[in-house]
Amino acid sequence: MGRLYIPEDGIGDIRTLLSLSDAQINQLSSLLDSDLITESSNALLDRLSDALQCRASVCATAWSVARYVGSQKKTQKIADDDLIAQLVDEVKTSAPDLAEQISSRRSLLLALFAPKPEADRHRKIHRLTWGPEKAAKVFRTVCDLRPVFDGERKVILTSIPVTLLVVDYTDEGGDEQTIVLQLNNESLERLRECLDTLDGKLATLGEYRGERTEAAPQEEI
Repeated sequence: MGRLYIPEDGIGDIRTLLSLSDAQINQLSSLLDSDLITESSNALLDRLSDALQCRASVCATAWSVARYVGSQKKTQKIADDDLIAQLVDEVKTSAPDLAEQISSRRSLLLALFAPKPEADRHRKIHRLTWGPEKAAKVFRTVCDLRPVFDGERKVILTSIPVTLLVVDYTDEGGDEQTIVLQLNNESLERLRECLDTLDGKLATLGEYRGERTEAAPQEEI
């Protein structure tokens, strides 16, 4: 039998989780088994706060506890009855009121800490789609004219057009970042050529997927 480990400061986090109503915990359980698992930190907290109708700090703690205990249950192969017994054992000395709650809300908590197959599926799709690389999300362009002054910086002799490409992306940890690239006519043309080539590749992949789907054997009904 595996053993659940709760850090010393984890009792307070468990109290935060149990401060949620049954309806909120049910909602949290549903969100844990959804595409929310692939969201960036800020987007995840926004969706949790909207769904649970509570402070972001409470949502973050409840989410973390639910994921931690669920992960421990899976990796340590802890049976349902053993999990509840171990949770009660962890808190009964310092927080007997929490021990009573854990026992009385057994079914609710077991559903919360149960395996989340849909979340696993969304996580796998997300990893295959974006890979370990940085993922571009939003593109914006900025165009302006930069003046060229005379030697005394009193007269504008001419101006140079400048084009900037602003890219919002998420890094490997899911945090949002921004990078600004300066483009000229030559680099813009190379970008157009690259995108045209990409369109062709995606079209070929789409045709290949269609052929593979049609060729797949059909199950008898």
